[in-house]
Amino acid sequence: MKIAKLLAAAAAAVLLAPANAATAAPAEDGSVHKNIAGGNTTSVSAAPFAAQVSFDTAGTKVGYVGLSGSFPSSGTAAKVYGWGYQSEGSGAMSYFLKSADVTVSGQASDPSGGPTVSTRSQSGHTLNGDSGGPLIVNDKLAGVLSTSSILPAQNPADYTGYSNEHASVARNLSWITRVSGVPGS
Repeated sequence: MKIAKLLAAAAAAVLLAPANAATAAPAEDGSVHKNIAGGNTTSVSAAPFAAQVSFDTAGTKVGYVGLSGSFPSSGTAAKVYGWGYQSEGSGAMSYFLKSADVTVSGQASDPSGGPTVSTRSQSGHTLNGDSGGPLIVNDKLAGVLSTSSILPAQNPADYTGYSNEHASVARNLSWITRVSGVPGS
């Protein structure tokens, strides 16, 4: 049981270093599928191979994801990843890792007062179950999804008016480094 939990955690992780990861949700298989309320999905290895998987802006590179040591500039292109609902209010979780393009829109605070990277959805939008998923900016982990706008319909034609708040890695970097031993760059 303990090994199964470790493999599930590894399969769910954005790898920061050989022994350190930021987790989001469990992996299923290596299939690639479209649509997380728009957006695309990314191939992910099954749990035994998860230590080889990480994310980049194209969703194709394999390796460790560095921690962003600086706050991303407004207007910067980024990607979000998640395992959440297939469409707003559906209650049906995705079987596949999904990704969507977003644009950094500035700094804010989440409902708990934590510093966040604000983004605007472009090709898709984060939904229930995507919380904890990575925000990748310039091949580095810049944030972890905290909250997002509720969509007014199951799959609107345009996602650009919807916002997301990601807990800021740069603003919490000293704590992350102290706990994980992984420095920012």
